Amino acid sequence: DANPLADILCVLGKTEGNGCVNDFTRGYATSAIQAALGRVRSRRTATNEGRNRYSRFTADPAIIMSGGTEGVLCPHFIVFANSWDEADADENHDVDDDAALELHVTRTRDFKPEEVGTPVMAAETRRAIEEYLGGDGNLPNDIDDMFVQIKCPLLTPERITEAAARGETCATTDCYKSMALSRGASAIGAAVASINCRATTLEGRLNDDYEVPNFYASICEDYSFGSDRVSSSAGVELMHCEILMMLTRRRESSASLTTPRSKFRMALGRMDDAIDLVGVTRCVERARGPRGTNEIVAAIVKADPVASVRGRRTTMLSDSDIHATRHSRAAVGGVVAAAVGDC
Repeated sequence: DANPLADILCVLGKTEGNGCVNDFTRGYATSAIQAALGRVRSRRTATNEGRNRYSRFTADPAIIMSGGTEGVLCPHFIVFANSWDEADADENHDVDDDAALELHVTRTRDFKPEEVGTPVMAAETRRAIEEYLGGDGNLPNDIDDMFVQIKCPLLTPERITEAAARGETCATTDCYKSMALSRGASAIGAAVASINCRATTLEGRLNDDYEVPNFYASICEDYSFGSDRVSSSAGVELMHCEILMMLTRRRESSASLTTPRSKFRMALGRMDDAIDLVGVTRCVERARGPRGTNEIVAAIVKADPVASVRGRRTTMLSDSDIHATRHSRAAVGGVVAAAVGDC
């Protein structure tokens, strides 16, 4: 309630569980945040209804909790909101900055267990994004860049058993593998949607219709194509995909909008490996702006578990006590914290 003219769009957070199948801290955090948002909504009166006339999903904000705060990563959450208070408008944007940041949220329908990590999930994720951005039937052509963060479901023994009772077969009976399949399916669907919006390019095979041939059959199998503009996280606390879209549009397009220009900026980059401090620093410098005065509010990084880094063997993939993803999160988190000066 600090800003009665703010529409909460999404709550994005890291919880202190293990980030694996049996990480229930994500569900606990989601439940607590839903309860808190419910209390806030109940205090909002009809006199404030006009404030959300521009937004389409503020009645039910996306909640994206990701588990795993190894090393120097700290449990936290960030509230993303649109403000209709002129005091929050960007009146001193850099003259060479010709794109405005926008935040949007949408979601898919609930998936059946047998659909998790399959072409159905990929197609539904793509459809949800394209239908949201192309509400009038036409996809936008003025998006300069786009980043998509997804929270997707995973399989549990109960969900696999329920599907089997109906005569259906799930993509896998390995619950941990289902996390990878779910992340892969939702990510590739979002990647193709962003291509169709001309916001990004996809590394790999494309035809003239901006389709990836047979990509539905290549989930977590064919790594010759991918996108560095999509991040996904799987959890047991939902059966649909929550989708947060961060995008920039050219000034001539955003100037016609009735919403105030955002004071926030987005910078995107790539780490060539888990210790690529130069790559992180380069992205941080872009985020800080030409004057170097912008404050870093959030950093979203996906860590890649590997057997070796720069020719030297690691134990990420051979440690039976600590899963590889936990190793990689701790390593990458330390590099990013060093570059940003915060954790």
